[in-house]
Amino acid sequence: MHSYHANCGCFTCGQEEALTERRNEAIAAAIPALIALPSFVGEALGENPMSWEAEVTAALASGDDAQAGRILRREVAEHLAREIDRLQDARRCEVDEAVQSLIYRHTPIAASLQLRGAA
Repeated sequence: MHSYHANCGCFTCGQEEALTERRNEAIAAAIPALIALPSFVGEALGENPMSWEAEVTAALASGDDAQAGRILRREVAEHLAREIDRLQDARRCEVDEAVQSLIYRHTPIAASLQLRGAA
């Protein structure tokens, strides 16, 4: 067995490509659902504000609201990818299960159940 190479074509490298493609598709499909959940967006933007604040400030100062939105969307997407990786490593689960876990964790119903359980 060898390390992954994009031009290889062996079964192992093909599997790696398929898994990466499936992960990217799951992330792309999950972004609209998670962007609609304020708690997920707040978590994503609060994680590392120094990485994007200067870019957003510059975009807003120049009147480029669309660019500011693209920067925020990029940060949310990067946070989603990191969270999926973290959940897959911690739970040894498939990408779909990690995405569903994130959606459930950030829905208002799940949040209210978590609060009741803590009381």
